[in-house]
Amino acid sequence: MDVYRQKKPVFINVIDEKISTILRGGFFSDERCHMGKKKFVFSPDGNIFLCDRIVYDGNPESPHCIGNVKTGIDNRKMTCKIDETDEPNHECLTCTVEKYCRHWCGCTNFHSTGYYNRVEAFLCAKEKIAIKIALHILETLEVDIPTTFSNHQNGSYDN
Repeated sequence: MDVYRQKKPVFINVIDEKISTILRGGFFSDERCHMGKKKFVFSPDGNIFLCDRIVYDGNPESPHCIGNVKTGIDNRKMTCKIDETDEPNHECLTCTVEKYCRHWCGCTNFHSTGYYNRVEAFLCAKEKIAIKIALHILETLEVDIPTTFSNHQNGSYDN
């Protein structure tokens, strides 16, 4: 916290991101995972995927490939999208820091748990620790935080 007060540029991405997220009141719905709804990615050979994190080698046989630009989308393959009817982690439903957490990335969840809507314990712990540290920094530096942190992110220390 002294680095903020001394105006020395030290950036810790995971903490800085959490501070920004907390200052603006959490993640907005448009920032959350939209695979299968608003987000589609195309491989060089025209295969269509739900996210850039699951394109792999562009293989049309991948369970995440939902079609091709020439043949269209195969609606039967749309099962790998985030579905609000799927049951999320019970811990997320009652978590006090849920609105600051990145538990909603379907690809990250799939790679670690096999489910698009279930968070792995390590990610949950990492997120909680980062949020706790960010909250501590904000509480400790409560005087003029928006300006201090905004200057920190912009690399401006003249004030």
